[in-house]
Amino acid sequence: EDEMWSEEEDDAELWEDPVEEDMWDGGVGGELYFGDEDYDEDVMEEDVEEEEEVEEEEEEVQSPPPPVLATRPRRLQTFTCPQCRKTFFQRNFRPNLQLANMVQIIRQLHPHPQRLAPPAAAGAGVPGVLVAVGGQGSPNLCEKHQEPLKLFCEVDEQAICVVCRESRSHKHHSVVPLEEVVQDYKNKLQSHLEPLKKKLDAVLKQKSNEEEKITELRDKMKLEIKEFESDFEVLHQFLIGEQVLLLHQLEERYESLLARQSGNVGQLEEQSAALSRLIAEAEDKSKQDGLQLLKVFSGVFL
Repeated sequence: EDEMWSEEEDDAELWEDPVEEDMWDGGVGGELYFGDEDYDEDVMEEDVEEEEEVEEEEEEVQSPPPPVLATRPRRLQTFTCPQCRKTFFQRNFRPNLQLANMVQIIRQLHPHPQRLAPPAAAGAGVPGVLVAVGGQGSPNLCEKHQEPLKLFCEVDEQAICVVCRESRSHKHHSVVPLEEVVQDYKNKLQSHLEPLKKKLDAVLKQKSNEEEKITELRDKMKLEIKEFESDFEVLHQFLIGEQVLLLHQLEERYESLLARQSGNVGQLEEQSAALSRLIAEAEDKSKQDGLQLLKVFSGVFL
């Protein structure tokens, strides 16, 4: 009965209304005010440790208990207060106004939901960077803790926040400021850009030279075409003159030959006419009597 009474008293104390001043201890001027960056880091480190302790306790609670009698009451699950770290049972929950105030402040600081952006949009090729869905100028936040990504884990090669830095997965890893890594990436890119720019300048210069050569070749081609056209025009005029001269000479030559042939034809015509007359006379005389023919024959052929 004493044990039951003490548990009821504890429950009554847990459900007592806090003083109004304690309700706003987490506001501006209280211990939970976010204006101090050093305090923020301490609080976040404590939160990480608390999360790890809660995980360990949950693992212990979730592990199968030893066999007990059926009449023994079931063991209640225990939790740890995020502020004082005191262990309590699930049935002993009571409102934590300071934590509620902290959540309200965080919601006011980050009113927009966050999502993981693709590597191309995250910038600088750093994995694990979050970009705000709404609003402009929002910082890159950790997907798990909603804290600014200020560090870079050289082992896992990803951006992390100060809370991740104190977690088990990164606590013993080599961590450097994210700005230094980004600057290193920029320097590496710049070192690769310089030779590429020089090569580009060389290619552009060579291209300019080739274009100048093309222009020179075109001008030279046009000049040679004009020279050939001029030479062929002169040759054409010469050939026309030679053609006229040769045709004239040819005509004169054939006219001379034609005149000679025409003279020969005239002479032959005269000879043929004379012979035709002689033939006609001979035929006429051949028709005369014998004595008369003898006289004519002797007079003509003798």
